[in-house]
Parts: sequence; structure tokens; C-alpha cells
Amino acid sequence: AQRAAAAAAAANAADTPALLSYGDAFLQSEYEWSEYNLNAANVSRYLTLFDLHAEECDELLEKGLPVPAFANVLKATHAFNVLDARGAIGVAERARYFGRMRAMSRDVAQLWMKKREELGYPLLASAHSDDDTETPEQPVAVPVDDPTASIDTMQTLLLEIGTEELPAADVDLASSQLESSLRAALISARLLDDATGAIKCYATPRRVAVCISGVRGKQPDVAREARGPPAARAFKDGKPTKAAEGFCRGLGVDVADVVVREDGAKKVEYIFANVVDKGQAATTVLPQLMKDVVAGISFGRSMRWEGSSFLFSRPVRWITALYGEKEVTFSLAGIQSSRDTQGMRDDGVSSEAYSVSSAEEYKSVLEKAGIMPEVAQRTKVIREGVCEAAAAVGGKIPAEFIAENDPSALLAEVVNLVESPNFITGTFDEAFLVLPKEILVTLMKKHQRYFPIQETGDSTDDVELLNAFITVANGACDADVVRAGNEAVIRARLSDAEFFYRTDLSTTLADIAPRLDTVTFADELGSLLDKVHRIEKSIPHLASAMNLSDPDRDAALTAAPIMKADLVSQIVVEFTSLAGIMGRHYALRNGHPPSVATAIYEHTLPRFSGDALPTTPAGTLLATADRLDSLTALFAAGHAPKSAADPFALRRTSIGLLSLLLALPAPFPLPPALETAAANLPIPAPPSTIPDILEFLAKRLEVLLLDAPNPPRIDVVRSVLARNADSPLLAARRVASLRHAVETAPDAFGVALEAYGRPARLLRGVKGGVDWGVEPGLLEESAEKELYDA
Repeated sequence: AQRAAAAAAAANAADTPALLSYGDAFLQSEYEWSEYNLNAANVSRYLTLFDLHAEECDELLEKGLPVPAFANVLKATHAFNVLDARGAIGVAERARYFGRMRAMSRDVAQLWMKKREELGYPLLASAHSDDDTETPEQPVAVPVDDPTASIDTMQTLLLEIGTEELPAADVDLASSQLESSLRAALISARLLDDATGAIKCYATPRRVAVCISGVRGKQPDVAREARGPPAARAFKDGKPTKAAEGFCRGLGVDVADVVVREDGAKKVEYIFANVVDKGQAATTVLPQLMKDVVAGISFGRSMRWEGSSFLFSRPVRWITALYGEKEVTFSLAGIQSSRDTQGMRDDGVSSEAYSVSSAEEYKSVLEKAGIMPEVAQRTKVIREGVCEAAAAVGGKIPAEFIAENDPSALLAEVVNLVESPNFITGTFDEAFLVLPKEILVTLMKKHQRYFPIQETGDSTDDVELLNAFITVANGACDADVVRAGNEAVIRARLSDAEFFYRTDLSTTLADIAPRLDTVTFADELGSLLDKVHRIEKSIPHLASAMNLSDPDRDAALTAAPIMKADLVSQIVVEFTSLAGIMGRHYALRNGHPPSVATAIYEHTLPRFSGDALPTTPAGTLLATADRLDSLTALFAAGHAPKSAADPFALRRTSIGLLSLLLALPAPFPLPPALETAAANLPIPAPPSTIPDILEFLAKRLEVLLLDAPNPPRIDVVRSVLARNADSPLLAARRVASLRHAVETAPDAFGVALEAYGRPARLLRGVKGGVDWGVEPGLLEESAEKELYDA
């Protein structure tokens, strides 16, 4: 908008009449709507609006009116968007709002379909001729068995699934499933030996394919013994019954060839027959086998785009299936398999078809079309290409962006976004380098998939970024046009980021912290500001339990009121992954000591499994207090995880809490800490709350201990957790001690376990347990006295 205004001013100053610019027409309007959505919209009214439109939608659905109900779905989602722009939707509440909007959309769609069905789908009727009927999915054509096929004839099998562009994560998922499923199916069908057959996988955004060599031309015959009905039902008065005759007829054997013997497991006499399953030619078996393999691939989210029930991540557009030089023909989702594959999109939409003469030629056909089908090859080419491009402008790519075998690295994502990498270097105004490095990197990686370029030097140095980036285009293109387009996009995004950042710098964390009161944490549990107040109240108890020094406790007390203030800052509302990072940055800019700033950042750690843990006592305290409050509050409010449903990510929260406690220098008992958290809640915690949380944490702790490298035996872990789960670090230490005893002195441990077992079993039936003490005067044997003294 600023650029448009400048252009308009320059044009007006010229001698010739100027055309109206975009800024002339829309600058003021965009400014006012931005100001409204980001700063001026009334949060409480929009919360009410969302609920009103949702209720109206429900009432309209009950009255059978899906069209006006849908209008209210749109109004409710608009209210949510405004609330989100105002930063009024907390992380915990986001799941509830999305669930509500999805439920409304689903219910409207279901009612709409019901209404259209009642009307006989009039739009479809008018779109097709009267004799048009729905074509059902065609069954697989079973070819006549090839009498010349031999089990000694080996060929290479090719199966390629061509699609619309797949999400990067789904490329790897589909490829791994296709490889494992096809291999397992061939082995099960006796067309492939477990120890033979070289497998080659290919995967790009538009295709996943597998080539398997050593696939037999025919299944080998298999002799087996078939069990029939019990002998008492198979024969009557020495003559075969219909049950026996039907059994033999189904197997193609004579009744005289069956034998009667007792089944070893059930001690009942059955009839048995020896049969030989004749092998079929691969060309007969493969069509249905390959169809089943493709249909069996699943994703977290799938699409349905045609009349059948087939699902895939993105629409399937072609299927290539070859056995050697022969086509394997089958139909799936309205697509007939063939020997044709597709090349690159020439115009962004269509692509040229390429005929594959044999399965062995598949890779070379794609390479001639300019496609790099192998993931490993593209990874190497892209890694080397971006490094060379960065060196050409006097910089280098940060190591974390091109880390190999790291699925979270940008390299792994970009590899699955292109089929033919083309490297283009762009630049942006050096003035934007005043922005914090974290903002620049996040914007380039998350929003644009650009590789940032930093100064050369030792990787351990805090090197600065250059005002340049590398984007990887897909295939041949006009580099100047693509560069200009990407530079325009990043210029606009950086301008927005600069505006948000400078707006944040005009105030302090303490000034914006009260705005947390507009962000709901969860129903009945108040706002994020209420949560922060609860954390503040718990700090003295937790600091004492952790034996924190006075300076560390004071740092935590100072950081607590502003620990989540950055969530309502302009930059974190736009870039949510910077939560904590920007809190630390703003705290330092506001004049807080490094100990306070670090505690603000570290309270977000660990953010995921394997993430870094806090390095300071104050950071550990705040991180622990935050997670204790979340678990206690959400369990008390009835939001405990159920089966696979965990909308508030409490499993991740619990793993984070346990990781924090296991890293403490001394054991930390959970029950008192949970009781402190429960006492600060705005709602009464049911009596079962703390026991339920302890049981929930015990299960997660068991998983953590068993997932560790070189894990202990499961019985060792469970025996310790049965009595010590409420103190995770103590439990981990006792697991290590018990494991040492079991593994280093198994005989002595076995004797001790046997001696302990009898009194334990005797006391198992005593109601209410026992509270007996030892009377030393009753001890007679010297061994007893030595044990007691020890």
C-alpha cells in the first residue's frame, strides 16, 4: 500500500495526467480494515456473534434448511477469523473452535445431500442425457492363464501411481506404503521370494512408483493338507455324508482319498485331504493384486473426487503397470492402467504422455523427460545446488536447512515439492536486515520455502544473514520473471513483518500482557491471563520443591507475569512459531536481565519430542508450572484425552512435563505440586482429578522409559512404577538400580524375589493393607539382625 501511494504521488507530480493507481483507489480502505481487524474489532461482541451464528445454524438444520444454515456457517467462520486476527483465540481453544466449525460444515453438507437426493438430483439430470446412467466400477479383467508361463522366468514389475501434486509429507508416506505393500503382496502370492527381488522406489510430487525385479512368471504349485468337517458329521454308518461330499467336491478330490485323524489341538477326529494348489501365471494374478495394493494406501487426510469410494491424498490421474514388456490391465477410480506415464507440466496444467516400453526402461524414460525420479538423487542435487548458489553471492546456507536425514529440515520438504530442481537466487532490501534473524528465517522457511543465505564463517559464530535467498523452481522457467515474482512476494511479507515488529517495539511486554485477558484458555478456566496468574501463585511452592536459589526464584517471579505476553504481540500473532523466541527478544529490548528473558523463552521448552530442554532453573520452573496448570485445569474441566482424541495436546504436554522432571537434579514429587495447581483453579477439581492425572502420567512415563536407547525389561519398569510413578526421577533411578541387580546377579535376584513373593502373596488378601512395624527384640538370627541394622 505504501508503494502504491508513493507511485501515485510521483504520477501526480508529473506533467502528464496520471492514471489512478491501486493505492489511490484502495489504500485508505485497506488501512481501515486492517486497523479494524487487528486492533479495533470488539472481541466480546465477536465471541457472542460466533455463538449466535452457530446456534442459528443448529436451529436451521433442525428445520431442514441447509442453505440458510450454510450462510450462518460462513458468518461464524468470519467471526472466528476476526477473533483470530485480534489474537483472541488461545492454543487450547483453537481445537474447540475448529471442531465446532467442522461439525457445522459436515451437518450442513449431509442435510444438503439428503435434500438433493429427495429431489432426485435435478441438476445432474439436466446435465446428462436421459439414457445416461452411472457407470459402476469395472471389475478387473481376468486374462486367460498363460500356458507358457514358467516359475523360472523372472521379469521386472513396475507400478506407478500418477497424481495431482501431493503434499510433501504424503510423498514419503505413499512411497513407503507402496513399496512395503506391493512386496508383501507378491510374496504372499508366491510370485516373489522373500530373499530375492531388487526393489527400486521412485517418488516425486506427481508420482510414486516401485520397480521390483525377480518376479516369477508363474506361481509354484503348493501342496497342502486341508481339514474338513468332524468325522462324526462326515460319515454315517461308514458312508460319506453330504458334508464330506461337499468338502471333497470343493477341493476336487475323491472321497476315498480322505483320511480321518485326531486334531492335536481339540482332540476331535476330523477328515483331512491332501491337495495341490496349481500355480497361476503372473499375468493372471497381478491385475487384482496391484489394484488391491493401490486401493490399500492410506493417508491422514484423503480426498474423494469421483463416483466410487476410492480415497487418495490427491486425485489419481494415471496408473502405469507393466510386467516386463506386458501391460498389466486393471481399472480403479475410473482410470485404466496402461504403459503410459506423464512428463512435466508444460503450461502449468497439461503434460505430455510418454510410453514406457518395459519396466526396466521406466527410469530412463522419466530422465529423458527431464524428471529426477529418485529422492536420493534430488536430495543430493538440491543440497549441492543451493550451496553453490549461496557461494556465488558470497554466503552459505545455514546447516540446519540442509541437514541430511532430518525430516524437519527445509531440504527434505523441498525435495518433495519439485521433480526437476531449478535454482533461482533473489534479493531483498538490506534495510529489512534490521529485523531479528528469527523473523527473517521463519518467514523464508515456513511461508515461502526459501533457503536463507548467511555470511560465511565458522558455524559456531553468530553470523548474520545476507539480503538474499534461494528458491527452487520446478523445471525450466523464465528465471528473471520467477525471480521478480518471488522478490515482490518477500518484499510485501517483509514490509508486513517490519510494521508488526515496529508496532511491538512501541510498547512493552508489561503493557500488552493485560490483553491476554481477551484470549480464552478453555471453557470454565478463564483466559490466558488467568492462567498466568495461577502460575504466579504456584511459583513459591514449586521453587521450594525444586530447591531453587533466591535469585533463580526471583527471576521466575519477574518473568511469570509477562511469560506469555508475546502471544498477543503483532509479530507472534502473524508468526505463531516465534512464541517464546520473541518474548525473549522483547524482554531484552524492554531492559529485563538475561535471566528473565531466558526464562520467558525456556518456558516453552520442550515444544516437541526430542526438543531442547531449559538450561536455567528459572526456565525449568516456569515450564513445569505451565504444564502442571494445563494438565490439572483441563482434567478438572473434563477435557482428559479419550482414545485417539486429544484436542488439547495433553499427551504432548505430559511428555514435556516428564522430560523436565527427569532432567532435574533431585526427585520431584508430583502429588503436592498437583494439589497446589488444583487449589488455584477457578472451578472445583473433582476428587478423581489428581489420581487420574497420576495414572495418565505413569503410562506416559512407562513409554518414555521403554523407548529409551537400550531400554530395560518391561517387567522391571512396571514393577517400579507400581509404587514410584508419582516421582518420575526417583522411578527412573530405581529402574536403573533394579535393572542392574537383575542383569548383574540374576541368581541372587531370583532368590530374593522368591523369598519376597510368599509374604507378598499372603498380604495380598488383607483388606485395607497393613501398617506393621518391626520389633527388633523379636529377631533371633544374626542374619536378621544384620539385615535390620543395614
